[in-house]
Amino acid sequence: MSLILIIAIVGMAVAGVVALSLGTALRRSKSQDDDEARVARLGAMKSPTGKPFFADRKAALDLSDEIHDVERGA
Repeated sequence: MSLILIIAIVGMAVAGVVALSLGTALRRSKSQDDDEARVARLGAMKSPTGKPFFADRKAALDLSDEIHDVERGA
């Protein structure tokens, strides 16, 4: 009887860890999607004369990384 109880407790603990891991992965994925959308918006920005603000996608990515670091307080 105690073996069944131990197995049940371990099973519930494993299920909790898996659920927590999935939740963390989903939040991380959403954060990455937000970052990609931010970079796309930054890359599409142009000055009033029509010249792009960023020379290439990497420049927009660098700025997005800097913004992300400031938001995190790094």
